[in-house]
Amino acid sequence: MHKRDWALFIIVVWIAAGLRAYQIFELGGQSDEGVHVVVVQQLLRGADLYSELFENRTPGVFWLLTALAQLLPADLLTLRWVTWGMGLITTAGLWSLGRTLTRSSWGGVLAAVLYATAPLPVLWDRYVMLEPYVTAFTVLGMLAAVKGARNADMVSALLAGLFSGAAVLMKQSAVMMLPAIGLFLLVNRQQPRPIKRRLFFSWLSGGAGMALLLLLGLLVTDGLHPCVATLSGLDRLAGGDGIAVK
Repeated sequence: MHKRDWALFIIVVWIAAGLRAYQIFELGGQSDEGVHVVVVQQLLRGADLYSELFENRTPGVFWLLTALAQLLPADLLTLRWVTWGMGLITTAGLWSLGRTLTRSSWGGVLAAVLYATAPLPVLWDRYVMLEPYVTAFTVLGMLAAVKGARNADMVSALLAGLFSGAAVLMKQSAVMMLPAIGLFLLVNRQQPRPIKRRLFFSWLSGGAGMALLLLLGLLVTDGLHPCVATLSGLDRLAGGDGIAVK
């Protein structure tokens, strides 16, 4: 990029950072935030997710924050700063995605500014919410898919699958984006049919890798059955036990 592009990029990221840092030190604002912090702290004390801790979302954010808490304090403010960083990753990802799709630096500016200043992301990116993580990995998956389709790059397609799978791991609602990304790789007109098939299966392989990671993680923590019961709603048909944090 030219110096002007770098300058615009830095300005937009600083705008996103400043808006999200505003009032980050104040308590309160989101009831779900307290639930998420308690889950992380209980996991650090040795509790098992789903079997001992009730939670009805996929475990990616909790696993990620628990891993980071091995290096950082697991207090509310630290976890807020981690989520704040996910908002900046999304801003940067949208910058690159906009530039790639429009072949113009101004496309990147518009995409990044719209997200950087949107009221709801500005609000939630300063709290320990799941959505900033889902959004960041979804945008990275879309960016990798576009680059893979444009350049016939199988590594980018594989990364698209990994990022898409990671988004679902963060919260199951991200599964709604999987058909759109998969179909995009199959029907894009930039590559011949054999290349499109290879791109699709590379993307599928990445997603399968993340599904395997989820399966192994749940098996190791004895959380597979309670997780399936919780996410499917079967847990509502029978009395539960364990620590109810929500």
